[in-house]
Amino acid sequence: TQKKDITYMDRDSYGGIPIYFSNKIQFATTEFDVIIKLLNPKSSSVNISAMSEYLSASYITNGKTLYKDISWLLPYQTLSFKKKIFSINNKKIFPSFHFSDEKKVSNYLDQSINNSLSDFVKRFTGPVTINLSGGTDSTLLFAKIRELQPNKKILTNTYFHSDWRKDLNDWKYAELASKKFKSDHKLINITNQKFCRNHFEYLKKIKHVSHTFASSFYLQNKNNTKFPILNGSGPDESIIGTEKIPIKDLLNLRNLPKNFWDKNLIEDIDYLKLSEKNIKKYLLKKYRSKVNFVNNRLSIASELKESKNFVEFQRRYHAVTVLQDHILEISQVGSVIGRPIIFPYLTQDIFNIIFSTPFEILNKNGVYKSIIKKLLERYIDKNFVNRPKIGFQAPSRPYFAKKNGLGGSMNNLLKVNNSKFFDLLCLKDAVTDRIENSSNIFKRYDFL
Repeated sequence: TQKKDITYMDRDSYGGIPIYFSNKIQFATTEFDVIIKLLNPKSSSVNISAMSEYLSASYITNGKTLYKDISWLLPYQTLSFKKKIFSINNKKIFPSFHFSDEKKVSNYLDQSINNSLSDFVKRFTGPVTINLSGGTDSTLLFAKIRELQPNKKILTNTYFHSDWRKDLNDWKYAELASKKFKSDHKLINITNQKFCRNHFEYLKKIKHVSHTFASSFYLQNKNNTKFPILNGSGPDESIIGTEKIPIKDLLNLRNLPKNFWDKNLIEDIDYLKLSEKNIKKYLLKKYRSKVNFVNNRLSIASELKESKNFVEFQRRYHAVTVLQDHILEISQVGSVIGRPIIFPYLTQDIFNIIFSTPFEILNKNGVYKSIIKKLLERYIDKNFVNRPKIGFQAPSRPYFAKKNGLGGSMNNLLKVNNSKFFDLLCLKDAVTDRIENSSNIFKRYDFL
């Protein structure tokens, strides 16, 4: 919107469409690659604290990017442009009203998902692609679109690391869903060497850091036909929050005193796998004083302290941190491959319903996302819906421990013995430690 000489920009409460901006070139856009091309950033413009946060947690928070001159707008912020300067103001996004009737919540949610998908099929009348994981969220979208348009051409795809764990079998359930709801289905087999090649190809295109799932998502979709892509992101991060501890343990923290919320969430649950102290050891001395990413996370947490209890607090925190990373990264892939990515769960109506409903109703009887699973049970067998699901994962140590693929590339990079940012001798020791400590999940975290 525009008033007099001020331009205002805003995001929906879920932040379903990213906004990047730069005061240096007085420019804002929804496409990261556009602002990168205009700025053409050099190594001197790298944000050391943001890079350090990425090494610690594999994503960057608080509107930071790898570059000092590029930021992104958080969902609880508005952006104004006046006299050639961008300014940020905070706004309230979380609703103050509360639902307590599970049946009503289920009906509201069902209708809101239907409305979102009805709008989608009106906007995109031709064929569509669904990233079908075989899990609850994407399968429900698939079932509902098929219900809305029985004859619509739907393509589905999923990816599977075929040279890794054989117990990750969600791709088989994706095939079952494809047969039941009728789609042209494709399984993308990913190996270490294929992943490595596509990872570097993708990084060269985006000129930014990336979580491993983004590289897999890029590989999954880059060669498919040019149809809009439906993605099921949203329910995990907003209905649940963290999945790093069992639901029973999370509920036991419901009445945790407010003065312990920050530490418990940021240091214990949303744990930073590498502390600021450790990160400083790996950097060249001249950069060590610039490592300050914990304060960024604390500043986000401070905006959410009005939450009713710790469980609701951590849900809100994940919606404005982890979910934002997923949106940014998936949207970035869409921009690179030239296809619109649609997030049907990320509407304002669904946001208001989800954050007006207590965790215990959304995840009834200790079942994660029970409110969504009940909706899916109307379309497919309960055994499909309620099976144990591991979710999307990508290998870290197994791939880096090999002599080819990621392992070979990493060794070649370390042999160069020339870095503008890192103390490579110290880094080599840390890399070796993580590859050899195969039984210690904390030590083998894929900061590699």
